[in-house]
Amino acid sequence: TDPLWMTPPNAEPFDLSTLQGKPCWGGLDFGWRDDYAAFVLVFKVEEVYYVLCWFWLPKEGRRKKWVPPTAEFIGAGLVTLTPGNDTDMQTIYKQIKECRAKYDLRGIAYDPNNARKQGQDLQAEGFNVIEFYQTQKNYNEPCRLLETLLKTGRLRHGGNKVLRWMASNAATEENGLGLIMPKKKRSTEKIDGICALTMALSQAMLSSEVVVPTITWI
Repeated sequence: TDPLWMTPPNAEPFDLSTLQGKPCWGGLDFGWRDDYAAFVLVFKVEEVYYVLCWFWLPKEGRRKKWVPPTAEFIGAGLVTLTPGNDTDMQTIYKQIKECRAKYDLRGIAYDPNNARKQGQDLQAEGFNVIEFYQTQKNYNEPCRLLETLLKTGRLRHGGNKVLRWMASNAATEENGLGLIMPKKKRSTEKIDGICALTMALSQAMLSSEVVVPTITWI
């Protein structure tokens, strides 16, 4: 998966400013309350999907911050440490509001299991919130789309190192009906960003709106 993930043009950088004001859809994975949380935006520009992502860790949470790759992510500013030993919802809400101010954020998919209050908070702030239960039935189509986008070079994630690490931790689980969903290769690894990406894709793939491509390569 990793060579495919990093194959051009999937991993090539792009000019973030060209996405300003463009329609996008979010996927939000709160993870465990004392571990990684992830928010991913997906922009559909014609048949190409552009990805932006944010990650957080509670400073006093259980995950060791001084060991690789987490220490590298924090040092590079790719993961934001938040105060306390629990997920700091206000920091996440602030980032989501900043995204709404900059982009045309159409909706946010999230798993209401253990997070219904957070969904209600976002809805109270005027966000279009979509409940996405993490089942094979819900994941199947966006997972298969993700595979297709990677194979055809139409998932532009810019080579984000945290998302790449989580992609390397991910596999797919198939049930007797042939439906698939993401799963961890090992129980101790993290795939929150991949789950959030797939949830965002589940909404972006439903859009029939054509956006004029204005992406500038750097």
